[in-house]
Amino acid sequence: MKKDTTGMIRQFIILSQAWYAHSSLSSRTDGLQDEICFGLYDPSGVTIGEMVISWYFHKHELVPRLGVFDDAWFVLSTFPDVISELALLDDKNTTPEVIANLLVKCGFTDVTPRVNPLKREA
Repeated sequence: MKKDTTGMIRQFIILSQAWYAHSSLSSRTDGLQDEICFGLYDPSGVTIGEMVISWYFHKHELVPRLGVFDDAWFVLSTFPDVISELALLDDKNTTPEVIANLLVKCGFTDVTPRVNPLKREA
């Protein structure tokens, strides 16, 4: 289904750098080591489609895997620049830092919440 992408913003979050990273990652039982969630969002933060690149250990190596539910396939199709850049990294077991830089190069904004909004500063 084609979605209206007018006014949407390209954004991403790096799980390991978010203020809630420890509680999110330590509670996982599937071996997830890190994750970057990216997609299109309206200015209020509501998404019309997002996908993740997740890092898992596979054969003693930390490797990334792209995941996209079918309600975001159209949004993925609006990222040919991202797919082309990822193709250059084929079989390289790249890091979250490299992927974050790739997304910035493709016009995404890092909106990782690094400070707990409920924690008071001293």
